[in-house]
Amino acid sequence: MARKITRRKEAIKNGEILEDEKYPMGRPIKKINWDIVDERLMAGSPGTHIAHLFDMHVKTFYERVYVEKGMTFTEYSNLKRFEGEDNLRLKQYRKAMGIDDTGDTTMLIFLGKTRLKQTENHDVQVSATVDTNFTEIMQMFKSMRRDDDEPRPLDFD
Repeated sequence: MARKITRRKEAIKNGEILEDEKYPMGRPIKKINWDIVDERLMAGSPGTHIAHLFDMHVKTFYERVYVEKGMTFTEYSNLKRFEGEDNLRLKQYRKAMGIDDTGDTTMLIFLGKTRLKQTENHDVQVSATVDTNFTEIMQMFKSMRRDDDEPRPLDFD
């Protein structure tokens, strides 16, 4: 069965199956509101939750994305997620510049930190063990230097 679905997907992708032939006779096709799908994907919802909204099995939903959007669900969801993140950045910018007064500032900060990995503290914390190891390695390199700065071979024994 999987081989049959794969061949069908390839035929659709290559344009060998016409638009009205994409879905064979049988059970009626469930409607998908792509505006809702796009908004949910931009918000970061997983495909499993979106498929449930349309009372549809996840595999069926992913196949519909492939057939109707011409790309895998992963490609499509990444595209929409990036679009959502870009919208968030734009909203933050507009709010900061006074162009737009709508929206909750606290939520914009929270979403910026969680979705866009924005932080206030850019200092890197290093553990004492890492710092000690780094100091020892630097001392080893310093001891290997000659006065004339010519490199000498490393001795790992």
